[in-house]
Amino acid sequence: MKKRLLTCWILVGLAGLIGLFFGIGLSLWQKSGRIAPGVFVAGCPLGGLTFQAAVLRLKEVNRSLSVQPITIVLNDQPIGCVSAVDLGITIDGKATVEKALRIGREGSVGAILRSLWQGYYKGHHLSPVIRWDENRGRRVVEQLSKRVNKPVREAQIHLIGDRAWVTRPEAGCQLLKDRTLAVWEQRIGWGQWKTLPVIVRILKPKTPESAWDQVDSVIGRQTTYFRTGQRNRSHNIRLAAAYLDGIWIRPGQVISFNQLVGPRTQRRGFRVAPILVKGEYRQGFGGGVCQVAGTLYNAALKAGLTIVERHPHSIPVGYLPAGLDATVNFGLLDLKIANPYPTPVCLKTEVKNGRLTVLVLGKKTGPSFVLVRDVRLIHPIVSAPRNKLDQRKVSKRGRFGYAVRVWRIRRDGFSGGLREAISSDYYRPESPVTSDGRETPTVLVQTVSVQQGNQPLPETPAPSESHSRQATSEPVVRSTPATTEDSQDQKSPQGEDAGPSQ
Repeated sequence: MKKRLLTCWILVGLAGLIGLFFGIGLSLWQKSGRIAPGVFVAGCPLGGLTFQAAVLRLKEVNRSLSVQPITIVLNDQPIGCVSAVDLGITIDGKATVEKALRIGREGSVGAILRSLWQGYYKGHHLSPVIRWDENRGRRVVEQLSKRVNKPVREAQIHLIGDRAWVTRPEAGCQLLKDRTLAVWEQRIGWGQWKTLPVIVRILKPKTPESAWDQVDSVIGRQTTYFRTGQRNRSHNIRLAAAYLDGIWIRPGQVISFNQLVGPRTQRRGFRVAPILVKGEYRQGFGGGVCQVAGTLYNAALKAGLTIVERHPHSIPVGYLPAGLDATVNFGLLDLKIANPYPTPVCLKTEVKNGRLTVLVLGKKTGPSFVLVRDVRLIHPIVSAPRNKLDQRKVSKRGRFGYAVRVWRIRRDGFSGGLREAISSDYYRPESPVTSDGRETPTVLVQTVSVQQGNQPLPETPAPSESHSRQATSEPVVRSTPATTEDSQDQKSPQGEDAGPSQ
């Protein structure tokens, strides 16, 4: 029994001595600054090397690393190849060796023993700490962007008479430089830099999908004229028309003239030209834009589009018949048009030699549309003077008023036509003003006429005494004026109208 106890104590003592010597040896090794056995970095053995020796060996690895090719891919397809030196990719020797020195020196005794055991039998294969030059990478991305970037090719519209066809649009591509660099930095840090992707954004054309083959003709057209000598107004017309050119309206979509053209300000290129404010012409930014709106309005009516919102002027304009004009003012009065067809339509504008044309292109469905007006002329009548002393010189002529109703007739060749009420507008007459600044007495009388068709009204003549005498027996017309820009300019100095009558 005593011999067994003695044997146990001897074994315990030997184990303790072995542990003591192992601990002393392990401590001395850890303080030696040498890398644990079985450590490899990028396939290069570093086990047993000192710090400086390991750094020098990694420099040799760097030389072979610098000529390694890197494949640049877009959607898993190679688009280029660069070398590591082009991106400034190098192994950070000091950081990598510090990483290797931590093996067998961190954690509990058990963890250290397991780490040393693994290194002895299986080896430790470490990824090197990689650094790269972001400036070099940015230069490479700049070169790649010239190859990758591709502008959008919008659908091209071709016309021969009333026939139209559209070339197929093509999507564009834009390389996102900052996002690409961020992905590269991440992959290089992980050591996965043999293949680097580029990040792109697909630029879709404005043309709706499959719309390019759904346009075959002009379904609505309107032309108005303007004086090219009025340069500012002509400039505004060209600028506003350019914003409408090439606009596609999808089935059921509603477009806003104000949203498409935007604010009529000097910063956006609009110039000062005559605008209509409370029935009088003044100077303001955007004069002439209403002619573009009115021309679009008529083209849309003839194309069978749905008018969601439209406002008439307070007095007739010279470039369109009364009842077929449209006034706009950003933020207050708008022209909104909807597409009722199952296929998209496209707007095209042409401005040349004092002529503004708006075309609506779409799928020819068969029916055509005709606009019909009912115009009632309303005279401002000056009361006959009682004697010559009461006669006063008229300094400002009066103006006829109009009550206009507009219908749209749909003709499909099988019936007489479906009649649709479009608008009912009132343009109030204006009394003459005498030299002393007072308005002459005025009686509003319904006279004349019913006019059908789309011809512009003639210039309104000044009221005469004979008119007064002839009209005294006619019934009096009392009407409430339709909402026009007369109210808009009380809030906004940017009120615009079509400019002087042509």
